[in-house]
Amino acid sequence: MDQWDPPGALTFHAKRNAWRLRVFIVSISLSYPAIHYLQNLYLKSLTQQVIPGSMVNIMSILLNIFAIMTAFFGIYLGFKESVQGIVFNIIKRIIPEEKLNTSTVSVVIILFLWGWVSLDFSIMLLMQLAGPIFGLVACLIPCYLVFKVPSLSNPRSVSNYYVVFYGILLFMSPFLKFLE
Repeated sequence: MDQWDPPGALTFHAKRNAWRLRVFIVSISLSYPAIHYLQNLYLKSLTQQVIPGSMVNIMSILLNIFAIMTAFFGIYLGFKESVQGIVFNIIKRIIPEEKLNTSTVSVVIILFLWGWVSLDFSIMLLMQLAGPIFGLVACLIPCYLVFKVPSLSNPRSVSNYYVVFYGILLFMSPFLKFLE
């Protein structure tokens, strides 16, 4: 056993279950990561000392896949909810609410994003063009409600002006892009 092995490292090699990595991370002392940081060793190399074979590589690939999928679905669902709310709010004034179909909005969003990527437009351009929607929905409308609705008087503070300032910047971002 090496002098830098964490306490109980022998039990890690004896047991081959999914709890090894969790127990390993919890059981290491505070000096252990600091020493390995100074030696330029990373968590992956530390875990490969404890978990033999290619299991660490498989777990890191799975972690990367799940992280990318989680980020994609988080952005997609947020975008879908905001667009669906805006579109339904406008359309339900013309068409009765019973005739509205939520899957149509999802298909239009997927087709829009697919077309955007297929035509090789920059994703940053999409973010800059969507800035006014983000600024309006995430900054300006909540601050307006905080100042106008009496039951929302608790969160009134100077920081609301900070949020309004960034909402205005987000709202102006496409115009600033065209000034480049």
